[in-house]
Amino acid sequence: MVALPKGRLHQFNIITEAIIRQQNDEGFLHRLPDETEFPLLDFFETINDFVIKVDLPGIDKKDVSIKLYGNTAVIEGIKRDRIDEERFNFICMERAFENFKRIVRLPLPINPFTAKARYENGVLTVILPKIEEKRKREIKIEIEGGVK
Repeated sequence: MVALPKGRLHQFNIITEAIIRQQNDEGFLHRLPDETEFPLLDFFETINDFVIKVDLPGIDKKDVSIKLYGNTAVIEGIKRDRIDEERFNFICMERAFENFKRIVRLPLPINPFTAKARYENGVLTVILPKIEEKRKREIKIEIEGGVK
């Protein structure tokens, strides 16, 4: 660990906190006031697509909707309990049964007309194709000179 003078350490902490705040404010999974923490999701990209995987165990696919607004994907729905609560006297109830909403900001434009979603074994997979001219392209550059 490098020891910094007291003044520099204070400056370092201020800068670090500002960077973290900025990332949280501009992050792809920044939570809005009406957004829930459930369900958990993964957001990643391939060369051609953005992919969102959402854990939705016990949720019927008819209770889930996916909407696209420009570069924003909104996944929302409701988790319902199949138990008639009036017939039981719960001693402990930790599972939540309520509306949920997750919002994912996409870093590049997508083609909403070719988007797909699949729901298998309690996992929702949303595939959002990038607009072709915005995709990362791998370009190989030949190296000249030197020994063959």
